[in-house]
Amino acid sequence: MFAMRWVTRFLGVVSIATLARLLEKDNFGLVALASAFVALPAILTDLGVEQAIISERVPERGIYNTAWTIRLVQLAVAACLIYVSAPWVAAFYGDTRIIAIVEVLSVMVLLKGLENMWTVSFRKEFDFKRDFLYDTLSKLVTVAVTITLAVILRSYWALIYGQVVGAALRTTISFFIAPEWPRLTFSHWRRIWSYSQWSLAKGAATYLVQNGDRVILGRLTGAATVGAYSIGREIADMPLTEISMPVNRALGPGFSALQHDPNRLVLALVKSLAAVIMVALPIGVGLALTAEQLIPVFLGPKWGEAIPVLQLLSIASTITAVRGVMGNTLAVIGHVRSSAIVMWIRCLLLVVTGVPGVIIAGANGMAGAFLVAETLTTCATLYFYRQHLPQFSMASLGRTLFRPVSAAAVMTVMVLAANQLPIASHFLLLLTKVAIGVAAYAAVIYLLWQRAGNPEGLERLVAHRVLLLRKA
Repeated sequence: MFAMRWVTRFLGVVSIATLARLLEKDNFGLVALASAFVALPAILTDLGVEQAIISERVPERGIYNTAWTIRLVQLAVAACLIYVSAPWVAAFYGDTRIIAIVEVLSVMVLLKGLENMWTVSFRKEFDFKRDFLYDTLSKLVTVAVTITLAVILRSYWALIYGQVVGAALRTTISFFIAPEWPRLTFSHWRRIWSYSQWSLAKGAATYLVQNGDRVILGRLTGAATVGAYSIGREIADMPLTEISMPVNRALGPGFSALQHDPNRLVLALVKSLAAVIMVALPIGVGLALTAEQLIPVFLGPKWGEAIPVLQLLSIASTITAVRGVMGNTLAVIGHVRSSAIVMWIRCLLLVVTGVPGVIIAGANGMAGAFLVAETLTTCATLYFYRQHLPQFSMASLGRTLFRPVSAAAVMTVMVLAANQLPIASHFLLLLTKVAIGVAAYAAVIYLLWQRAGNPEGLERLVAHRVLLLRKA
């Protein structure tokens, strides 16, 4: 399983690098703009049925089947709206090529609606092995198909067809791996609706946050600028997609089970946050520190515009990874309203700071606005934590942050000092900075952990694994 995870991650990196060298920035921008619109109808009709299942202490068979039926209807309606709206989307952005892209992506939305809802039972029943295999296998196939199409077509259509084929394969796999096949029914719609009302409000804000930056850029600038911004955000989002999202998938059912025991819930939450921060922080800071070498080596010289975007968004994405765990916890323990309010705060902050940011500094201004919005949203999330989980203290969060923040500070000084080394090659300087950063961060974390008395946490787990490897 561990090997498969790294294979998937490696293929994802290869996919981005391959596509970036085959396609121009405006091609990436076109796909990003079309994808931003395609997500709108789907999210605005999203009733949060998966979270509704997870929040149920003992979900009945009818809950799964009703959830599948609702999502099928939801995404079928969304697919129709997307298809018929394609000409208006193209007119909004002033590019007729978007019409065909949007029409094809509407098929992907419909295919996603058919995905077997019984796969949620893997998370609900803590069967993380099957959930991991399902998720990883789907990603492996999608990435492999996209790379193959990119080599054959050498066009942005590789991205479009890759998404459609990936959705079809994921849906097919879901019917073979799930314990049951779904049936059409609305028998439990009232129970789902009681949860979903605020999920709709949260979904609208989620869309605006996830895609509003591209929409604003596309309207005020051009496809090439959107392309540079999108590729920078895709790389910067790796800490979020590779750390926060898997953690949320795994911990959601556990937090839901602990919602009636606040003390144990807070203890589990603090441990989870400590692990996420320990891993996400050096990745985000490391991406910012090495962006000037990473972009030319990874994507090629034509993507220099993405360097400052990556520097800003990698820090923002690190904050998002941590806040994402906190926000997901609010939702799974039943405080969907507060989770929705947080998302709307985040949305408004992004719009208020993003529009003037783009007018003043283009893609860099939007990246800076994203960082400001994410930081202030995290403060709002902490406020709601204090309201709903008074057992959660800022002191415990401070203790959680001390070791990784201290190690990241030392790592930053050491990596910045490496810029003075007489190394002309971007590739060699990148390897040198990565090696120095990893060594500095690991050494400081280990020393501070020992000084703290070797407390429980990710450090102890890693030290135990290293000891076992040495004995072997």
